[in-house]
Amino acid sequence: MKTKAKTVISLKNISKVYEGPPPVKAVDNISLDIKEGDLVSIVGQSGSGKSTLLNMIGLLDSLTEGAIEIEGQDVSVMSDNELSKFRGEKIGFIFQSFFLLPGLTAQENVAEGLLYQGIKREERLKRAKKVLQDVGLGDRLEHLPKELSGGEQQRVAVARALVQNPAFVLADEPTGNLDKQSGDNILSILKELNKQGKTIIMITHNLDHAKKFKKVVKLVDGRVVA
Repeated sequence: MKTKAKTVISLKNISKVYEGPPPVKAVDNISLDIKEGDLVSIVGQSGSGKSTLLNMIGLLDSLTEGAIEIEGQDVSVMSDNELSKFRGEKIGFIFQSFFLLPGLTAQENVAEGLLYQGIKREERLKRAKKVLQDVGLGDRLEHLPKELSGGEQQRVAVARALVQNPAFVLADEPTGNLDKQSGDNILSILKELNKQGKTIIMITHNLDHAKKFKKVVKLVDGRVVA
C-alpha cells in the first residue's frame, strides 16, 4: 500500500502588504499545502504576486499576516539568525538572473554556495565538481561566466542551488532568459531532481512550462484562483 505523502510546507492564510501610498496587497490570504516530493508550478501574469509568494515560502520576505510551517516548524516566529540558518540548510534558490560572480570559474561559483557552512575550500570544490557533472557541465569547470552560454550559466546557477543538498528547490522564472532548448533542458533537470525526491516549486508566466509539472497553482491579484 502506497504511503500518503506528508505535508512539508503549509501556508496558513498568508498575506503581504507593501506600504503605500496607496498600500499594495501583493499576496492576499493564501492557504496552500505542499507535499513531500511535490513538483509544483505557480503561474500568473506579471504583478499577480507569484514572486512575492515564492520569496515568502523561501523566507526571503516577511509576512504581514498568517503563518508558514516548514517541516512542522512555524518559521514565521523565527529570529533573523534562525531564518538564515534554516534557509541555508533547507532551501536552494534558482533565479531568472544567474547572479554568477564574473571573476570566478563555474566550479568556484558553485563552491560559493557552501561558503558559510564551515567547509574547507578543497571539499567545497570537490562537491562543486560533482554537482556540475550531474547537470552536464563536467567539461566547463574552469570556464568563467562570460565563456558560457546563457543555458550553461543557468545550469551553473542550478548546481549552486543543489550543492548544499537542500530539501526544497525554489525556482523563480528559471527559463525566462533562455532560448527554448535551454529552457527545456532546465525543466528536464528540475523534473529529474524531483524524481530523486526533491520538492520543487517553480514560478512562471509560461503556461506550457507550467503544465509540465504535476501540480499547477494559478494566481490572479495575489489570490489562488485555480
